[in-house]
Amino acid sequence: MAGFVTEKHPPYWRHLARRALTETLARARLDTPWTAIFGLGPTVAAGIGAWAITGNATWTAIWSVSALAALSLLYFLYRLVVLPKQLAQEAATAHLAELHAIRGERDGALFQLAVLMPGEREAFLARAKSTIAQLASFYIASHDGISSAMLAGMELPPEQWLNAELERCGQTWRVRNVQGDKYDIVDG
Repeated sequence: MAGFVTEKHPPYWRHLARRALTETLARARLDTPWTAIFGLGPTVAAGIGAWAITGNATWTAIWSVSALAALSLLYFLYRLVVLPKQLAQEAATAHLAELHAIRGERDGALFQLAVLMPGEREAFLARAKSTIAQLASFYIASHDGISSAMLAGMELPPEQWLNAELERCGQTWRVRNVQGDKYDIVDG
């Protein structure tokens, strides 16, 4: 089992702890006024309280450092609790951005079918089917000598005409192997 854990792919909990620690240490920085106020405020308050109670500088320092350590530990534990959801959201956002980049690089029909989510795939196929049906109706209305099979919707216009119309309409996909009312969708 130890062979599965490598430094290239550390276990999830290790990644989570490192990220929580990094964020905790970044929060402890005093480079902005608000982090200084919220980071040092409770520590100073603990120091003043310890001085008021003990009157001893040593105990005041111990209580101040303990308060700072306790606050840092609490923030670290808080980050451990909320980070899984945040990491999942970041992964989903990154995946969506990657899909948008892929779709932007190549907008071909077959490529779309390969990377689209199941609901999107059916929507694309429904739009393609609707487009072909509209083009067939346009062909029937604008040409003479239409066969009875085409009038009944059992035959499509010629493949060359359909592809020319698809190109004219700005579609990035074409039809191939038109046989009756069946066809394949291919990249344009």
